[in-house]
Amino acid sequence: MPPIPVLNIASPEFKANPIPAYARLRSEAPVDRTILPDKQSAWLITRYEDVLAVLKDERFGKDRLRAKTSEQVKKQPWMPNMFKPLTRNMLDVDAPDRTRLRGLVQKAFMPRLVEEGQIAISTLLRRIPDLQLATAVDALRWKRGLVLRGLESLPVVFSK
Repeated sequence: MPPIPVLNIASPEFKANPIPAYARLRSEAPVDRTILPDKQSAWLITRYEDVLAVLKDERFGKDRLRAKTSEQVKKQPWMPNMFKPLTRNMLDVDAPDRTRLRGLVQKAFMPRLVEEGQIAISTLLRRIPDLQLATAVDALRWKRGLVLRGLESLPVVFSK
C-alpha cells in the first residue's frame, strides 16, 4: 500500500466520508501526526484503547495553556472577549481542577436526577398545546441516553 498521506481533517472530502481514512489509520498508523486547520501539527490517535490510555496517563496534559510557554501563549491568534470563556472547559483541564469540577457536576447526571428532570420537562411541555409532545419526549429520552452513556455536558440543576 502507498504511504498514508497527511490527513486534512478540515477538507470537504474528508468530512464527506471520514470512515475509510479512520479505518486505514487504525490498521496502519493508529497514532499519526496530522495538521490542524490552523496549520498546527497534532497527534491523531484512532484506536479506542490507545485514546483511553493517553487520557488516563497523567504525563499527557489536556490544558493547552499550561502546556505552552508564555511566548507561545502570546502568539495565539486574537479572539473576541465574548468567546474566551468557551476556550476553557471541563474537558480541557487537568487534575486536580478536572477532578474537582467532575465532582461538582456528576451529581446532576445521576440517573435518578436525570429521570426527575425528564418528568419535570415533560410536565412543562404538556402545558404548551401546539408542541408535538411525542417528538419532545423522544428527544429527551435520546439525550438522557447520551448522558447515561457517559457524555459529559454542562451541569444542570432541576428544581421542583
